[in-house]
Amino acid sequence: MGFTAIFGAITISQLLWCFWQARDLNTPISLHHQPVEMTRSKAGSKPRIIWILLDELSYEQIYEHRFEGLNLPTFDNIAQQSTVFTHVVPAGILTENVVPSLIAGSPVDHIRSSVDGARLSSHDPIFNHWHLFNQHGTIFQDALHAGYSTAVAGWYNPYCRILSEVIDRCYWTSHQLTPTGLIGEASVTANAIAPLQDSLESIARLFASRNNKRALDDQGTEFHISDYRELLEAGDELLNDSSSEFLFLHMPIPHPGGIYNRKTGGFALNEGSYIDNLALADQYLGHVYKLLKQRNEWDSSTILIMGDHSWRTQLLWVESALWTAEDQVASHGGQFDDRPAYIVKIPQQKQPFRIETPFSAIRTRALLQGILNGQIHSTEGLAAFARQ
Repeated sequence: MGFTAIFGAITISQLLWCFWQARDLNTPISLHHQPVEMTRSKAGSKPRIIWILLDELSYEQIYEHRFEGLNLPTFDNIAQQSTVFTHVVPAGILTENVVPSLIAGSPVDHIRSSVDGARLSSHDPIFNHWHLFNQHGTIFQDALHAGYSTAVAGWYNPYCRILSEVIDRCYWTSHQLTPTGLIGEASVTANAIAPLQDSLESIARLFASRNNKRALDDQGTEFHISDYRELLEAGDELLNDSSSEFLFLHMPIPHPGGIYNRKTGGFALNEGSYIDNLALADQYLGHVYKLLKQRNEWDSSTILIMGDHSWRTQLLWVESALWTAEDQVASHGGQFDDRPAYIVKIPQQKQPFRIETPFSAIRTRALLQGILNGQIHSTEGLAAFARQ
């Protein structure tokens, strides 16, 4: 009895300490800012670099074994004026590990954060070593060194917190539910009671009518749609501002579950598939293409479009409630192809080009460095870099 009391006191003390440490977790953080006069004078002074990460974008599903009847006109159009990498080796399969790998150019297989969210640590699988994540050792610091302003509108990873010293403008959102009902942007108090609330809802599911079960399941889809809409708006604001010279956009599509119905052209609650989300991704790129064309910035800009990882069929989704009959057919029974899509359009590129040799996605920072410093400015230069 005494041991139980002591253990309970220690547990409660730890929870209160964690509560206090994380009380300001989502408080806005001051970002890096270039002087206003410099930002204004530089607006439109150099070709923009726009890096678009479409979460879980599969090369196979877009360009190799496209689902019958799926139309992706923007992906096809972009391929006719860009360089398509056909065999990209992913940096991992989990977004929280892959993105730090991509922006730092070094392997990461695990991450962990301090309780107050101020310090991020990553684990190097090669040297089996944990080290503090250094935001100054990223492509965003490289862009600042090259005289570019930096901007991010991103999903899932708390970009504005982990990159605050190297980003001039930033927006981040993630309303995704965790298995215990936690929400990234919710308050500490709300998340503290979320596991209990989730347990009560799980019990309710056992006794709920079919319609009530559907209503509970719809919440995750509604959050996903909200993330997309918010990032679309935030991304457009940055795309429409030429002073955002090095711009990173991380969108929550075509990541499952399905939030779109390509037949109706509207959002859908628990009716869409990964294939529907691919159609939405194509629509999004078409929107970006049109916007930049209207601004006369598409031809002059460097555009990198990629997936952080491919469609994780049998690794994650086959056994989930989000898996659909259409997903089963499109994936040839759940087969996993690990190649993420990777498309690069250099300034003034008008002809299609393909790079067939294997290319490690972890070299993305090095590729962008080459573009920033002017070493990569042609398809021949891009191919030479890929062969290194």
